[in-house]
Amino acid sequence: MFNNSIIDNEKGIVFHRNSTNNILYFNNFINNTFYHAQSNSNNTFYNPATGKGNYWDDYNGTDKNNDAVGDSPYNISGGNNQDLYPLMAPYYGRLVIDKYYVDQDLVIYMLWIAMIATIIFSIPIAYIWYRKTRPPKE
Repeated sequence: MFNNSIIDNEKGIVFHRNSTNNILYFNNFINNTFYHAQSNSNNTFYNPATGKGNYWDDYNGTDKNNDAVGDSPYNISGGNNQDLYPLMAPYYGRLVIDKYYVDQDLVIYMLWIAMIATIIFSIPIAYIWYRKTRPPKE
Protein backbone atom coordinates (compact mmCIF):
# COMPACT_ATOMS: atom_id res chain seq x y z
CA MET A 1 0.00 0.00 0.00
CA PHE A 2 1.57 3.28 -1.01
CA ASN A 3 0.74 6.89 -1.84
CA ASN A 4 -2.51 7.15 0.16
CA SER A 5 -3.83 9.69 2.63
CA ILE A 6 -5.60 8.39 5.74
CA ILE A 7 -7.15 11.55 7.19
CA ASP A 8 -9.78 12.48 9.83
CA ASN A 9 -10.78 8.99 11.03
CA GLU A 10 -11.26 7.61 14.52
CA LYS A 11 -8.85 4.77 13.68
CA GLY A 12 -6.52 5.12 10.73
CA ILE A 13 -5.72 1.58 9.55
CA VAL A 14 -5.87 -1.77 11.38
CA PHE A 15 -4.02 -4.99 10.54
CA HIS A 16 -5.29 -8.09 12.36
CA ARG A 17 -3.26 -11.22 13.17
CA ASN A 18 -3.85 -12.87 9.78
CA SER A 19 -2.91 -9.79 7.79
CA THR A 20 0.86 -10.12 7.51
CA ASN A 21 3.76 -9.13 5.28
CA ASN A 22 2.15 -5.92 4.03
CA ILE A 23 4.47 -3.10 3.00
CA LEU A 24 3.25 0.47 3.52
CA TYR A 25 5.17 3.56 2.42
CA PHE A 26 4.62 7.09 1.10
CA ASN A 27 1.28 7.29 2.96
CA ASN A 28 0.04 10.29 4.95
CA PHE A 29 -1.55 9.65 8.34
CA ILE A 30 -3.16 12.90 9.44
CA ASN A 31 -5.64 13.83 12.20
CA ASN A 32 -6.81 10.33 13.11
CA THR A 33 -8.36 10.41 16.60
CA PHE A 34 -7.33 7.19 18.39
CA TYR A 35 -4.36 6.00 16.37
CA HIS A 36 -2.99 6.22 12.86
CA ALA A 37 -2.15 2.54 12.48
CA GLN A 38 -2.45 -0.60 14.55
CA SER A 39 -0.79 -3.86 13.67
CA ASN A 40 -1.00 -7.05 15.69
CA SER A 41 0.97 -8.91 13.02
CA ASN A 42 4.24 -8.63 11.14
CA ASN A 43 4.06 -5.74 8.63
CA THR A 44 6.61 -3.32 7.21
CA PHE A 45 5.82 0.39 7.44
CA TYR A 46 8.56 1.59 5.08
CA ASN A 47 10.07 0.67 1.74
CA PRO A 48 13.16 -1.45 2.47
CA ALA A 49 14.63 -0.70 -0.98
CA THR A 50 14.51 3.10 -0.68
CA GLY A 51 14.62 3.62 3.08
CA LYS A 52 11.51 5.84 3.00
CA GLY A 53 8.41 5.41 5.13
CA ASN A 54 5.20 7.28 5.84
CA TYR A 55 4.20 10.70 7.15
CA TRP A 56 2.73 10.67 10.68
CA ASP A 57 1.38 14.03 11.86
CA ASP A 58 2.19 13.19 15.51
CA TYR A 59 5.83 12.26 14.84
CA ASN A 60 8.08 14.50 16.95
CA GLY A 61 11.49 13.35 15.74
CA THR A 62 14.24 15.40 14.13
CA ASP A 63 15.95 15.35 10.74
CA LYS A 64 19.48 16.59 11.37
CA ASN A 65 20.86 15.52 7.99
CA ASN A 66 18.07 17.22 5.97
CA ASP A 67 17.09 14.15 3.94
CA ALA A 68 13.32 14.59 4.68
CA VAL A 69 13.37 11.38 6.74
CA GLY A 70 13.24 11.33 10.55
CA ASP A 71 16.28 10.23 12.53
CA SER A 72 14.34 7.99 14.94
CA PRO A 73 11.61 5.37 14.29
CA TYR A 74 7.87 5.88 14.68
CA ASN A 75 6.19 3.22 16.86
CA ILE A 76 3.05 1.53 15.50
CA SER A 77 0.28 0.69 17.99
CA GLY A 78 -0.55 -2.90 18.85
CA GLY A 79 2.70 -4.78 18.38
CA ASN A 80 6.39 -4.51 17.66
CA ASN A 81 6.14 -2.76 14.29
CA GLN A 82 7.92 0.52 13.60
CA ASP A 83 8.28 2.89 10.71
CA LEU A 84 12.07 3.07 10.68
CA TYR A 85 12.11 5.93 8.16
CA PRO A 86 9.21 8.31 8.96
CA LEU A 87 8.80 11.24 6.60
CA MET A 88 9.09 14.76 7.98
CA ALA A 89 6.38 16.24 5.73
CA PRO A 90 3.35 14.84 3.89
CA TYR A 91 4.16 12.97 0.70
CA TYR A 92 2.44 14.27 -2.43
CA GLY A 93 4.55 12.67 -5.16
CA ARG A 94 7.85 14.02 -3.80
CA LEU A 95 9.73 14.43 -0.54
CA VAL A 96 9.77 17.90 1.01
CA ILE A 97 12.40 19.21 3.37
CA ASP A 98 10.29 21.16 5.82
CA LYS A 99 12.88 22.32 8.35
CA TYR A 100 16.58 22.91 8.05
CA TYR A 101 19.23 22.00 10.60
CA VAL A 102 22.49 23.93 10.76
CA ASP A 103 25.45 22.44 12.60
CA GLN A 104 27.05 25.55 14.13
CA ASP A 105 30.37 23.82 14.87
CA LEU A 106 30.67 22.82 11.22
CA VAL A 107 29.92 26.38 10.08
CA ILE A 108 32.64 27.78 12.35
CA TYR A 109 35.10 25.13 11.09
CA MET A 110 34.28 26.01 7.47
CA LEU A 111 34.79 29.73 8.21
CA TRP A 112 38.24 29.01 9.70
CA ILE A 113 39.21 26.96 6.63
CA ALA A 114 38.01 29.73 4.31
CA MET A 115 39.93 32.37 6.26
CA ILE A 116 43.18 30.34 6.22
CA ALA A 117 42.80 29.56 2.50
CA THR A 118 42.23 33.26 1.78
CA ILE A 119 45.40 34.22 3.64
CA ILE A 120 47.49 31.49 2.01
CA PHE A 121 46.43 32.44 -1.52
CA SER A 122 46.31 36.22 -0.99
CA ILE A 123 49.92 36.67 0.13
CA PRO A 124 51.55 35.38 -3.10
CA ILE A 125 49.03 37.25 -5.25
CA ALA A 126 49.64 40.48 -3.34
CA TYR A 127 53.42 40.03 -3.66
CA ILE A 128 53.21 39.43 -7.42
CA TRP A 129 50.93 42.43 -7.85
CA TYR A 130 53.30 44.58 -5.79
CA ARG A 131 56.31 43.51 -7.89
CA LYS A 132 54.51 44.25 -11.17
CA THR A 133 53.05 47.63 -10.18
CA ARG A 134 55.95 49.27 -8.33
CA PRO A 135 57.88 51.86 -10.26
CA PRO A 136 61.11 50.64 -11.83
CA LYS A 137 64.44 51.47 -10.10
CA GLU A 138 66.49 54.18 -11.74
